Amino acid sequence: MKKTFVSLLAIFAVIIVFTSCTKEGQYMPSKKISEIVYVHSHKVGDLVVSTTESEKWTWNGKMLSYIDYYNADGDRTSTALFRYDNDNRLEEIEGGIYNVKYDYENNHIDDVEVVDVSTGKEVQKIEFSYKSGKVATIDVTTYD
Repeated sequence: MKKTFVSLLAIFAVIIVFTSCTKEGQYMPSKKISEIVYVHSHKVGDLVVSTTESEKWTWNGKMLSYIDYYNADGDRTSTALFRYDNDNRLEEIEGGIYNVKYDYENNHIDDVEVVDVSTGKEVQKIEFSYKSGKVATIDVTTYD
């Protein structure tokens, strides 16, 4: 579960970085995401049991400031804070059990580092290489 969360967090973070620029044909919604609700259902005999978890997104202009995560009881379980550099590029996501840091080189994302807050140890590194200005390879290393 922990490895899956790290991978999902890193993938989410990479998606934010790569979708932050406007491209022709890109869907540009008129409103920003404010909430995501997850409904998990499973059967117990003939009964379907559902639980709901959610995320509430808070924006500062065009920049995502933080996401609050809530459990099925509606209690906030964690918060992810988003920090940006002077060029408005995502620099760090700090929250809960992981910190995610982004490093840029020549206006391209160079690598993403995921650190376990409780141990201070790096648990995942994503490195990008480019060819003709486009991503050529993405190397993902996960540490046990």
